[in-house]
Amino acid sequence: MIEATALTAPRTFGAEPGLLILSGGLIDRAGTVLVTERGSAIATPADLRGKTIAVASLEDMSVEETRYVLAKKYGMNVGLLAGDVKFVEVAPDAVPQLLQHRTVDAAVLTQIARYQLRDSPEIRVLSEVATEVQLLTGLPAVHSVFYTYQDRAQSGAEALGEVQRLLNESREYLRAHQAPILNMVAKEKKVDAAYLNWFFTAFDFTVGPVSEASAVQIAATWEAARSLGDVQIVPRVQDVLFKPTGR
Repeated sequence: MIEATALTAPRTFGAEPGLLILSGGLIDRAGTVLVTERGSAIATPADLRGKTIAVASLEDMSVEETRYVLAKKYGMNVGLLAGDVKFVEVAPDAVPQLLQHRTVDAAVLTQIARYQLRDSPEIRVLSEVATEVQLLTGLPAVHSVFYTYQDRAQSGAEALGEVQRLLNESREYLRAHQAPILNMVAKEKKVDAAYLNWFFTAFDFTVGPVSEASAVQIAATWEAARSLGDVQIVPRVQDVLFKPTGR
């Protein structure tokens, strides 16, 4: 079982060794924003034409979401090679200084970087990207899913079905006991408990067998990517789902 971007399935559809979606993964409900420096003359994302946007990774789904918003709401060409804006990869902890010195004009923040700068007086939010995606598509973006290989699905269907069951039970247990579990994890891993609590309000894990609702969310994310030219083929989600019976 491997966790990878939600776009891996359509990008590898029909190719060897063949991937099947074993479980849902990370859903972005409110965890990604587009920001600029507080004193910047940039008032809205429309002002970013000809400008530079810092991102942690061009392959991250937060960038896919941002590009979708810029294209569909602001009419921009968001091609990575010759678009209206330039995306550059930078270390997330360098973003505040780069914005302050106008080395970059804006930045995409997600997960820990978003949390750490959420109350910073030095930055200003231009777009609540995750929220805007939901307004445009009607659904939150799927950042990741869990995959298995087709040959393993055939030879180990029973074991993988058990993995699905355990993932689902773990998700339900976390939802029922979230506060004490997150506090325990924070203590053991030396992570800020407040960050973990924020994370699970901004994101959701839909692990376990893929429900009809999750399949619809995955399909919407694929269609959004196709509209940007980032995937060429969008299969039916049902055609790339692992089925416990092996059929």
